[in-house]
Amino acid sequence: MSLLSLSACLAILLLRVTSGYSFEFTLRRKPPGPEPVPRGQPHHIYKANVSADAAWTPCSPGQFPIGHWTSPADRATRTGSQLYGTVLAQRFTWAHQHPQNCSAAKFLLYHPHISGIGSLVHHMGQALSLAIQLNRTMVLAPGPFHVVTYTATDRCGELATLDQCYFEPLSSCTWRDALQDTEEPRCIKSPTMIRDSSARTVCFRGAFWAKDYSFQQVAPQFSALLRASPIRPELYYYWWRAQSAAYIVRPNAATRNEMAARKRRMFGGERIRPGTLSVHVRHGDKGEETELVEDGVYLRVAQELRHAQGNLTLADTERPRQQIFLSTEDPQTVAAFDAQPEWDVQSVSLIRGVPADLTPLEQTPESIQTLMDPYEDMLNSLLSLDLALQCDAFVGTLSSNWCRLIDELRSTVRCKAHVPYMDAQQESPPYDVNW
Repeated sequence: MSLLSLSACLAILLLRVTSGYSFEFTLRRKPPGPEPVPRGQPHHIYKANVSADAAWTPCSPGQFPIGHWTSPADRATRTGSQLYGTVLAQRFTWAHQHPQNCSAAKFLLYHPHISGIGSLVHHMGQALSLAIQLNRTMVLAPGPFHVVTYTATDRCGELATLDQCYFEPLSSCTWRDALQDTEEPRCIKSPTMIRDSSARTVCFRGAFWAKDYSFQQVAPQFSALLRASPIRPELYYYWWRAQSAAYIVRPNAATRNEMAARKRRMFGGERIRPGTLSVHVRHGDKGEETELVEDGVYLRVAQELRHAQGNLTLADTERPRQQIFLSTEDPQTVAAFDAQPEWDVQSVSLIRGVPADLTPLEQTPESIQTLMDPYEDMLNSLLSLDLALQCDAFVGTLSSNWCRLIDELRSTVRCKAHVPYMDAQQESPPYDVNW
């Protein structure tokens, strides 16, 4: 057994002993027969001296709690790699969020941040980290029912939460349990603001900007596990972003059925072919936060990635053909990619309910809130996300929450931590993974 493996085993024991939670974690023997040869490249959050073999964590989707967004039809599920500690993190988080008795549990009631879908998921993930640190179960508060929280009253119910509307429940408890027999909970911005640790419920609203609590803070319950990992310490928080996204984004049966219907309607009989590159181009209101990247830059990076893959073996073991799956909200970008003769481009129309004559820079949060259909935006975005995750290599910009969401899910539940990712704004491997 390698020193890294031994350290990881000790970290698992420490996590179980110090957390206060009891759950089964069985290391299963692999069936006899030839094992897939670990190939590809270490994930971009791993230390520079970690080899591809040392970085290889065989995918174990069968050990995920029920409901995770795996893809059994994807070959990577059987032969791919996931981020270090993924199974343990998912099982621990599930156990934390499913207390034996909701009447005796303590809660963090989270009011979601008003933002785009990717940012929303990341803020929820940090709230989950805070809840784990405080040994409290996180539940979502219902409403307010405006479009930027993506709760559609007519589709999901008057008092539905985001997870009830689209995803598997984050917890076996609900906001009703958190508010039962209790006064209006005190809202906090950091753990130091809790005056009474015996309080049944505390609440948190929106984003994390407290002076004494970093939005990159990882719950200390994971410290021993991470210290034994191949991950760069300054990027432990990105590991947690990936783990929390994998736990939160678990489409429920109704959402999956609706996505399947939309795929038949919007994507026809097509499929994502082996070796396809996922390219996500983020335009629109992103120009208010960072400099937008021109379409030609994405195409150049995709070309560089295609040439570099002569030395890489992807999840399908075939050298990729010149295929791109393009996800973007900009119709001009779709037209620019379709005009490239050397690429076969697939895409879906991301109908957001915003008028076609509204330019990308005019798509402000205020205009989107007024004009967008939140249900349509969420379902079409999840369909696009699912198709992107079926690809075998990735191009994007990690300054975008949505690009990071693709990167996080491909590295965990979709078993593609070993396949290449190239950033259109920075050198490869990327050094800046944003907040």
